[in-house]
Amino acid sequence: MKTKKSGGLVNWAWTDLKIILVAIAIPLLFSCGGGSSPTSPSGTPPVDIAGVWAGTATTTSAQGTCVAATTSPYLPNSVPAKWTFQQTGGSVTGAQTLNNTITCDFKGTVSGTSVDLSPDIAGSPTSCSAEDTLCTSQGFEPVHMELQHISIQGTVSGNHMSLKGDSVWKVYDQGSGKYLGELDTKGTQDLTRQ
Repeated sequence: MKTKKSGGLVNWAWTDLKIILVAIAIPLLFSCGGGSSPTSPSGTPPVDIAGVWAGTATTTSAQGTCVAATTSPYLPNSVPAKWTFQQTGGSVTGAQTLNNTITCDFKGTVSGTSVDLSPDIAGSPTSCSAEDTLCTSQGFEPVHMELQHISIQGTVSGNHMSLKGDSVWKVYDQGSGKYLGELDTKGTQDLTRQ
């Protein structure tokens, strides 16, 4: 890699660190909850979430592998989040744009005021389920991350939606393909109907 004498490697490293932080925020696309499906009192109709919601996605923690070691000092990290939902009864589909650049598809259910979402990997770009990034905790180590598990759950109150979650990614060394372990990220989203 060629660098400029004016700190090109440092500038490149900071630029890549920003990319890494966005890459860590990507799991937040899919990480807002965990556990069982939401329940509501019998006969309570699902709240209408159709339309556009915008706000902030915040990665609150990252554990496991060199990716977490690289990003943890910079957490919590917040980026803009925008969701567009379509709803038929209690079924919902949607697309989320994270940091004004990455859009991933979702599907799920709404029961009463509870929302349960999961990624629609088949309908989303590859970057929603696989990422290449750098670990900088021990030099510059290129790694590949593959999505393993995601859960998103939240609640709606009027024009406000709160989501919580976690995701698990398998991390591999790009050069050797060696499995490095799992990255577990947790985060929240605070959204307002637009």
